[in-house]
Amino acid sequence: MLIKKISLILVALFGITVCMYIFAKKDEPTVYVGVLHSLTGTMSMSEKGVVKATLAAIEEINEAGGIMGQKVEPIVVDGESNPVRFGQKAAELIEKSRVSAIFGCWTSASRKEVKPVVEKHDSLLLYPVQYEGAEESSSIIYLGQLPNQQLKPAVLYAKQHFGGNIFLLGSDYIFPRVANLYIKDIASLVDAKIVGERYEKLGSYDFKEVVSQIKAKKPSVILNTLNGDSNIYFFKELYEQGISSSDIPVISFSIAKEEIASIAAASSPNAVIGHFASWSYFDAIDSKENLKFKELMKNRGIQNPTDPMEAAYVGVWLYKQAVEECQSFEPSKVKKALRLQSFKGPGGVTTVTDGNLNTWKNSRIGRINYTLGFDVIEESKRALKPQNYPEQRTKREWEDVINGFYKEWGNSWVAPK
Repeated sequence: MLIKKISLILVALFGITVCMYIFAKKDEPTVYVGVLHSLTGTMSMSEKGVVKATLAAIEEINEAGGIMGQKVEPIVVDGESNPVRFGQKAAELIEKSRVSAIFGCWTSASRKEVKPVVEKHDSLLLYPVQYEGAEESSSIIYLGQLPNQQLKPAVLYAKQHFGGNIFLLGSDYIFPRVANLYIKDIASLVDAKIVGERYEKLGSYDFKEVVSQIKAKKPSVILNTLNGDSNIYFFKELYEQGISSSDIPVISFSIAKEEIASIAAASSPNAVIGHFASWSYFDAIDSKENLKFKELMKNRGIQNPTDPMEAAYVGVWLYKQAVEECQSFEPSKVKKALRLQSFKGPGGVTTVTDGNLNTWKNSRIGRINYTLGFDVIEESKRALKPQNYPEQRTKREWEDVINGFYKEWGNSWVAPK
């Protein structure tokens, strides 16, 4: 009888111990952050890998004890390649999920929709992609390149190596439109000529007429600001109409390994081999930080990490440092602490400016090789200071340009279909 009672007591104690463990795990301090990217639609091909890079950094941080002893719990949300949807989802993340920060967006149109949301709530967005500038916000950390860090080096390279006849091709929304205005300003300074300019809606797949126009104009180089899977169809059509990289090279600003692999699969590897891209980060960078990052991403199914993936990864670590510095997850405090934060990542040292909350970035030009990777063929000697209002126009003039497109397109950041 005594043994039976002892057994019952031990079982009860074990049960209590298990329950205490479960409740302790359940009550483990947790901070929630939003990860807002396109998991479906025309931009998903580019953005899914950025989600993986963001989650990889969060997992690393959690394995090392989290932030201030708290586990970081990501809430991943699909923006559906729809700028308006991005704004709606950002509001839900802040108002319903109570996230401390949002990591996300790719297109400038999606960022433009999220901007007033994070500003209204005094929240925080860490944005990992290059953009057109002419914007500032105390609620956004801009982790990607600005025009003076990405577009200007490409124009100078194109003029020096290919000649001065440039054809501009882009998706019809705010980034390509404003980026190409900047390219025109730089081209005029170096005696280059814009011989053609075309815009196609996001997700376009018919480029027959566009390529025919390119052939007629005979440019020495194409500067490409197409985004998403439209790149597949453009390069396929270019190749099928007999134009190779040795005939008219293309310098792109938004393609990486995912797009390259898809182009090669849809057409031929020769459709992309020899063409170029301008980014801050390429996976060919030889550093211990990059080797570690590539292995981390390889374990998540990414063979060749991209510039926005690297920026997203670095952004999470910068956020961790800022939280620990101000000893708070309160966005208003974290935003102040993010100023002048630096992190040595896969692409080098990334430093947030004290003023416009953009980052110092290196400039690199990469050429697509026979393995469908990039060879870095030119790079800046040091990181370039970000100019969010390029000096070719005044701040007011840039803002008038931005607002002009918005009104012309019916209060939208994307041209009407």
